[in-house]
Amino acid sequence: MLLTCHYYQSLGHQLTPEMMVLRLWVNVMHPNYLREDIQVLLKDQLSQARSGLIGQSRQDQLSKCRQLLQDFHKLTNR
Repeated sequence: MLLTCHYYQSLGHQLTPEMMVLRLWVNVMHPNYLREDIQVLLKDQLSQARSGLIGQSRQDQLSKCRQLLQDFHKLTNR
């Protein structure tokens, strides 16, 4: 799914809120997927975001993701 989001964007389309949340989620949970310079730049933010998710149940993690998606929808007026 992540590769599909990258491909969709590379075709010139704007990512949907769902795609943005997926990319954000993957980057927070797996920061090693980011380029090293980006990891260094966002180190504190990624660490803070991960600390709120790591150790929580899958259900709690998904609940936070759903809330983030709802927030993105509000920001994009969808």
